[in-house]
Amino acid sequence: MQRPNPSPSLAIPRVRRVAVAVAGIVAAFALLIPSAASAAAFTAKVHFPNHNPTAGKNWVITWTATKGRTKLSGSDSYQFFIGKTSSGSPVRSEPGVSFKNGKGRDTLKFPAEAVGHQLTLVVVIKTSAGTVKVPWLLTTKQ
Repeated sequence: MQRPNPSPSLAIPRVRRVAVAVAGIVAAFALLIPSAASAAAFTAKVHFPNHNPTAGKNWVITWTATKGRTKLSGSDSYQFFIGKTSSGSPVRSEPGVSFKNGKGRDTLKFPAEAVGHQLTLVVVIKTSAGTVKVPWLLTTKQ
C-alpha cells in the first residue's frame, strides 16, 4: 500500500509551523546571550564625601574599577554640567589622575564662582576594558 502524497495545501501549514518553531528557538537563544550594550565592560564605583563641597577647600573622591575579580588600572577625568543634566557639552572639563590596582583617589577644589550653583559632576573612568561615566549632583557652598 502506497502512502498518498500530501497535497500542497497541507505542506504550507507545516512549513509555517516549522518556521515559527525555528524562530522561537533562535529568539530564546538570543535572549540567553548577554548583549554588549546591556552590560558594562567593567564596574566602577565612585565614593563622594557629600553633595556640598566647600569652595576653596579640598574635596576628596575615591573610586574602584574592577572586571570580575580583576583590579583594573587606568585614568579619570571630570566633566561639569550646569543643573541636573549630564547631556550636551560640558561647561568645563578637567583632566584627572592615573590609578593602579583598581583604586584611585583625587582631590578637587571648587572655585568661588561655583558657590550656590547646582552642578552635575561626571567622573569619567577609562581603563583597557572601556569607559564608565559616573554622575554626581552637587551644589558648592561657601
